[in-house]
Amino acid sequence: MLSNIANMARVLDAQTVVVGMRPQVAITLGELGLTLPGINTALDVDRGLAPSTASLMSRKRTYVQVERSNTL
Repeated sequence: MLSNIANMARVLDAQTVVVGMRPQVAITLGELGLTLPGINTALDVDRGLAPSTASLMSRKRTYVQVERSNTL
């Protein structure tokens, strides 16, 4: 199910991050040989949002630079 959600999100140019997975669940996934391709994991919400926040800030800086160069 998680893989299907990640695939659908990827079509919309979104990233899937699983946050707060219990260690027992992660261990069970590993023991079963299951992987989560295309899905990032994080310990908490702050760490899960960090890459997206950094990407958005980078895009915002680029947008501001373009706007400034167009007004000069």
